[in-house]
Amino acid sequence: MVNPIFQPLTAAEVPVAIALAEKIWKPYYRQFFDERTLSLLFSGMYELESLKNWIQQSQNHYFLIHDSATNAPIGYCAYSISNDRLWLDKIYVSESFRRAKLGTQLLEKIIRDALQQDCKGIDLRVYRKNKSAVFFYLKHGFEIVRAVDFAGPEGVIYPDYLMAKSLIYRS
Repeated sequence: MVNPIFQPLTAAEVPVAIALAEKIWKPYYRQFFDERTLSLLFSGMYELESLKNWIQQSQNHYFLIHDSATNAPIGYCAYSISNDRLWLDKIYVSESFRRAKLGTQLLEKIIRDALQQDCKGIDLRVYRKNKSAVFFYLKHGFEIVRAVDFAGPEGVIYPDYLMAKSLIYRS
């Protein structure tokens, strides 16, 4: 099992996060989208100034994940907290670490953060055709709330699932 180091993203490190997303996000989503759509999505999610502004807001949290053995960045996650809910925006792991349970470790860290902030649940949107991600969240106690169509750049519609996990445990 990998021993990850979770490092909050600073404005100076945003270019590192964008370069990591270029290595992780784009190759993974190439199976779902053509190059034009992929570029539109990427530029919308990973625009330098927008990302710098996003991390400056106190409710938003963005972490780079480093391999403790090499200090190399191997993943990232981002979420925001509003009222009593955590909105999981991003959770991505380098391909070579996907079978090492790093995604599970990331999600467990996010759940701990949510509980420390007294959140009652976690919400997220996931691309419906991304079966492995849907299965990952179902395996970790998330439920599909409903199908939603997300309007992306230039009027492109993305079919997602809204998923949720309750953090209110009943005995």
